[in-house]
Amino acid sequence: MEQAVRFLIEKHREVDARAEGDAVMEREQKQIETLREKVKKLKSWLKENEEKIGRSGKPRKSNLTDNESAKMKSFTG
Repeated sequence: MEQAVRFLIEKHREVDARAEGDAVMEREQKQIETLREKVKKLKSWLKENEEKIGRSGKPRKSNLTDNESAKMKSFTG
């Protein structure tokens, strides 16, 4: 996400140099703000929660919304 923010900022600089439309700048500015908020939320979550280790000793994926939730098998039949 941080890499995406850097990419969009560089793109903004290029647009500024060419003096393109404001609509593109506005949309991309919103993207930058959204990505920065997501990065902030993710870093905060990582600071507050411990890493879960699976049976193989490798870290398991975690759910940001509900870290205590688990995948359940679905039964179709």
